[in-house]
Amino acid sequence: SWNAAETMLNGNGAIDTPWVNGNFYAQRGLQSKINTAGANLSQALVIGGGKVASVNGNNSGMESAVIVDVDADDNETRILASGSMSETSLKPGRNILPAELWKKSDIQFSARGSDSVQVFPERQSVQMSRGSVQYVNVKTVKTFTLVGMLQDEQGKAVKNRYVRSDVGGSIVNAEGVLTLDTGVANRLLTIQAENGLPSLQCVLPSGLDKNKKVQFISAVRCQIASTVEK
Repeated sequence: SWNAAETMLNGNGAIDTPWVNGNFYAQRGLQSKINTAGANLSQALVIGGGKVASVNGNNSGMESAVIVDVDADDNETRILASGSMSETSLKPGRNILPAELWKKSDIQFSARGSDSVQVFPERQSVQMSRGSVQYVNVKTVKTFTLVGMLQDEQGKAVKNRYVRSDVGGSIVNAEGVLTLDTGVANRLLTIQAENGLPSLQCVLPSGLDKNKKVQFISAVRCQIASTVEK
């Protein structure tokens, strides 16, 4: 029943942030100390691991979701997630993708508008049930193509050996020329041990122009892996 002596305080307002927007109300009875509140939001929020993500009202009724954390070494990088339902542009940080129920499908991740960014993984398979959430960590690495020659500890040109960077591998050709993709922040190459020859590590020179897609580097001296300073 209504209490004529009860005094009510009412308030309402709006929420408008990068993650969520909508309106809310709050009410408090001064005598009864009873609080009531409500909200009408146009986004669904996901909070966890110190990160926040939202999905807009068009998808707020989705029954399952894929949470994609994008770890990018360049904040300007944009990733395109492509699947059977839609294509979505992802930003560094936490993102939400709606997912179809029951049907097994693949999500493909690619760098948007850039051929010098590698994405790991490039593909993720999902099969969702109602109310389920799947987490995917996507890492992006800005790269350049290295063209150069490597030398062993005696200064002899390295030929016909397999070399790895942080993002890929390649074989030095018979003329001693290496062509290999590497991350712009990476300075260490590893020559694989084979045919009785030890593994070697090669430290690339500092001060390379990170904006160039191809870098030509003269002979780099390599050392047995255990002797390279970390």
